[in-house]
Amino acid sequence: MDQRIEPNQLEVSLQQPMDLLAETDLQYALTTYQAENLQQGFLFTSTTDFYIAPAEINEWLAVVEEQGLLGGGNTRIRVLDDHVFYNRQVVDGFSTVSIPQLILDLLGEGGPCEEAAEKLIDAYHGDQ
Repeated sequence: MDQRIEPNQLEVSLQQPMDLLAETDLQYALTTYQAENLQQGFLFTSTTDFYIAPAEINEWLAVVEEQGLLGGGNTRIRVLDDHVFYNRQVVDGFSTVSIPQLILDLLGEGGPCEEAAEKLIDAYHGDQ
């Protein structure tokens, strides 16, 4: 039985999504490829996925209108409730989701992300 709630998601094209995140004062938490790469460096950062706070949707939409293109692209902006920010981490100046949330998101992606998730599980939850 699947207990996972899928986030609302907006796909956009941003020229330098990581630069935008480095400069924003808005709340975000990276997940999947970028977060995994910051944590363990296994995946190529082909896509930038991050969660935003529901209360800041309008501010993020303004950023996208100003700096991005809607529809397909290199960036997926996800909105879920604020629990995705629980235990978030800062790695190299970037906010990422917690390791358990990252593992869930990687498993949801499938393919090479599943292997990256297994490596994270071994590293963080295996025999110490």
